[in-house]
Amino acid sequence: MDWFRRLFKKTDPVAEVVFQGPTSPPMPECRSYVGGDIHGQKHLLDRLLGLIVEDAQNAKSSIVCVGDMIDRGEQSRDVLMHLHTMAARGM
Repeated sequence: MDWFRRLFKKTDPVAEVVFQGPTSPPMPECRSYVGGDIHGQKHLLDRLLGLIVEDAQNAKSSIVCVGDMIDRGEQSRDVLMHLHTMAARGM
């Protein structure tokens, strides 16, 4: 049993300082939204952006697009053009 006690014995003073309990993370400067897997379907992109606008309510925010923006859908070009226009406007 001695090996078991040694395994869980606190020996690192740094660990005691770092892991004192849960703390709140700093508040972000802006809201971040992540959307992905649009797959060339402009109506999905429009719906996603509409939900983001509704939630953000003019708060400073950023949008990160991940996953497949094109592929499968018939509006891949429209999706890319819309995202490019948003990026050019700094949105």
